[in-house]
Amino acid sequence: LLEAAREATALAPGAQILHGSSVTSVVDRGNNHNGNRHPLEVRTSCGATYMASVVVAADGASSSVRRGQKVAMVGDGAMQHLVSIHFRTAPELETRLRSAGANMLYFTFHEDVVGCFVCHDLKDGEWVLQVPYFAPFQTADAFLNGDRAKELILAGLGLEKKTDADLVDVRTVRPWTMGSTVAESYVAGPSGRIVMIGDAAHAFPRAGGFGMNTGLQDAHNLAWRLAYHLGDGSSDPEESDDDDEPLSRPLRLYESERRPIAVQNAALSVRNYQRTLGVARACYLDADHPALLISAMSIPRSEEHTSEL
Repeated sequence: LLEAAREATALAPGAQILHGSSVTSVVDRGNNHNGNRHPLEVRTSCGATYMASVVVAADGASSSVRRGQKVAMVGDGAMQHLVSIHFRTAPELETRLRSAGANMLYFTFHEDVVGCFVCHDLKDGEWVLQVPYFAPFQTADAFLNGDRAKELILAGLGLEKKTDADLVDVRTVRPWTMGSTVAESYVAGPSGRIVMIGDAAHAFPRAGGFGMNTGLQDAHNLAWRLAYHLGDGSSDPEESDDDDEPLSRPLRLYESERRPIAVQNAALSVRNYQRTLGVARACYLDADHPALLISAMSIPRSEEHTSEL
């Protein structure tokens, strides 16, 4: 992606890529600042400051730009806690796995592990195991140990810990929280020129792959609007942003088109996720049980009942 982005800069005069640098803050000076041309001050970790006409926040589900503008996410932000275990397999194990069929997702319901194996590259042995955990009875810390992570992988693949441990190489173990949320607004700031796209604007359960597809469609919808209103490089971008049609208007149109789709896809993703839980429920593994237990334990006991206990 980085290589493709660098190649694309040749087609966009004046474009820059700052790899290894991050945005530390975005200050919106409002529509009256600098003649309404560059109301946004972007500060970066490398010490550089840029005055911008528009800022596109494509910085992921934990978007610092969105949080800096105090834009809330609406929905259920903690449907399930999971750990992603990224691992590679030895060539001899890949041969055995390939014989089972070239699929992308493998759900395992084992007495030692319940999870989903995601095959990223069968040829090179790139896999991720998604394992749910149930707070507060469990924490991610219990899974962050590499040896424990390897034990879960081996159990899920039906391998022996003593004889097959060398067939699996654990690379990273990272916790994450699955949710279904949509930003209450896609456009923020006094100038209306800070705009969210992709995971910064919405987060869905992964069932169905709607997150990436919705994000790509966000980018397409926003890109043509920016190209039209800021120019395509053949003219001065500022000449396209006149007082008759301020840039905030096309950004609001982007929001009005894309946000309803995100709401719809969020609901569809949740429905797909609930359908995947049907298999677990058939095995008497209901994801709602821990929540019911937490609810039951939080019910205050009366003094009379406590004394009887």
